[in-house]
Amino acid sequence: MKPGHTGLTHLVHSTRYSWKGLKAAFRNEAAFRQEVVITALLLPLPGG
Repeated sequence: MKPGHTGLTHLVHSTRYSWKGLKAAFRNEAAFRQEVVITALLLPLPGG
């Protein structure tokens, strides 16, 4: 990211980089994929 990006521009660039990192982790890391699946399955359960 270029110096001087602030406010909304910074947020947009940061979000883009984060999304790219999450996609790379999902594509390349089996443990990350397993955690995503487990989270998706358990999230709808009532918390007790």
